[in-house]
Amino acid sequence: MDKILLAGSSAGGYGAVFNFAHIKNTFRKAEVDLISDSSANILTQNFLDEVFTDGGTWGIENNISLSLPGFDNFGNLDANVLNETFFGGLASYFPESQFGQFTPAWDAVQVSFLKIMKNPDNPEKWADLDVATFCEWNSRMTQSLSSTASNSNYRHYIGEGTIHVGLVDAFAPNRFYSEISGGEALPKWVQRITKSDDYEWLNRECTNCAAPFPAELCQTL
Repeated sequence: MDKILLAGSSAGGYGAVFNFAHIKNTFRKAEVDLISDSSANILTQNFLDEVFTDGGTWGIENNISLSLPGFDNFGNLDANVLNETFFGGLASYFPESQFGQFTPAWDAVQVSFLKIMKNPDNPEKWADLDVATFCEWNSRMTQSLSSTASNSNYRHYIGEGTIHVGLVDAFAPNRFYSEISGGEALPKWVQRITKSDDYEWLNRECTNCAAPFPAELCQTL
């Protein structure tokens, strides 16, 4: 086995990130690359402190490589730079691998989870995906992915709209093949992850990102 592309969508995107080191260390002679789909690491600090800690409710510490940079500060992670921490750690420790992230610009499912994390004891508020929460998630996501792009072996692709996941058709038919943002179709961008020596692999972002409301409203909050 010469090449492996480890990929996961939604919760599976986090699983792919957390298990990357295990896969890479198991297949030592293979080129192993990663794409994380619609799992942008936009969490609240309270959620992070409860779950991403030794003895936390999800037992994450039992399944990740705590010796890796970015993961070695488990229990003291900063929600504001979580994406940069995880992907930066992987990118620096495995410089021969390529790391990609896809996310819709206004992913309603990821926004809904942010809403739940902000109101864990008020389930009556969970269904109210208000403009403020959409704007907060979008702002944090774009800033985070832009900062993470300082790693030379990391690229991101921000697609249009609110529909969750891009690699599979779980929420919309033919999503993977219909997504074109930043002048490049998503399938071609994914292909470039494993052919970075032969093709120019770039960050891609939508220009008309199809917000679910006039996007300029975010500037008024």
